[in-house]
Amino acid sequence: MSGGFWVAIRAYVCQLFIYLFPVVLICWKAIYKNTKAVITCCLALSLFYWLFPVRTPKILIDSNIHTFGFFQKFIRNIFENMLIEDIIFYITFILGLPILIFVVKDILYKLRERSPDFSLLLDLTIIAFLLIMPISYLVWEKYFLLLLPLATVRILLIKYPEKNRMNLTG
Repeated sequence: MSGGFWVAIRAYVCQLFIYLFPVVLICWKAIYKNTKAVITCCLALSLFYWLFPVRTPKILIDSNIHTFGFFQKFIRNIFENMLIEDIIFYITFILGLPILIFVVKDILYKLRERSPDFSLLLDLTIIAFLLIMPISYLVWEKYFLLLLPLATVRILLIKYPEKNRMNLTG
């Protein structure tokens, strides 16, 4: 897979944390509860950030567009320093990884237990987005906005699991 694929994955994982921040605050204990696993996994995976740091795609730069969304534009307007931008994206990547890890663990659990439900559908939607969108030729923040309502509901189902009683097997 090309470097663009991995840059896109990192950008979208960062956006999981950035745009879900208020919801993550509500459910942070469930997402970050296994501190040792989160730290180990996040530190190991986050080192890969530096291989393909989040960057504006070349095709956008060629079109005189130097950011892929409002958050990156906000960072650039405030700091005007690529290193600080990388550090901010690195931190949001580290904080977004536990959300992704939670989703993957939930999928594996639900499939192993043969208990499909609404949260599994949302989990699969998040993973499908992360696998398909990096294949497109551009990374745009606006594309992530399509996932935002579904990811918000999924994260809220962590805090309010009793609302997730609809079993899809009948």
